[in-house]
Amino acid sequence: MEKNKAPLLSMNDVSVSYGHVSALKNASLEVYEGEIVVLIGANGAGKTTILETVLGIYKPSSGDIVFLGESIKNNTADKNVRRGMFLVPEGRGVFPSMTVTDNLLLGAHHDLRDSDKKLKLVYDAFPILGQRKSQTAGTLSGGERQMLAIGRALMSSPKFIMIDEPSIGLAP
Repeated sequence: MEKNKAPLLSMNDVSVSYGHVSALKNASLEVYEGEIVVLIGANGAGKTTILETVLGIYKPSSGDIVFLGESIKNNTADKNVRRGMFLVPEGRGVFPSMTVTDNLLLGAHHDLRDSDKKLKLVYDAFPILGQRKSQTAGTLSGGERQMLAIGRALMSSPKFIMIDEPSIGLAP
């Protein structure tokens, strides 16, 4: 990776607390364009807290988060999504009573232009979703729901995707 360029995302000495409980203390990381970064740790180590803080769900009590050269530590999650960031939550966060296609279109809610092209890209990446596009998401297998959650992220034309527990329920 060409490290002389600025990182796509940098997190510098970020701390997060839930009330009086310190969930994250002085965490730092850098992610460069084209990189795949994996956070590994025990349950409760702060992996999900890092992802949700980067997205803007939690606000750091100290430190800074920079995305595309701009501090985002005080941004709301929806502003970060509009800037090109997407979080696929743990547990296959799909809407079970909605169809596969409707779930996917939610991923592009902030920009529905070219949604047909985006749907084709997702259906090409995950052919089973194309076969089940009119089926309700609640009737999909666990692995198919995980594909749907990742496909919904791709519909947002993201610059940066975070996936919490990406391998849950996926078949080889």
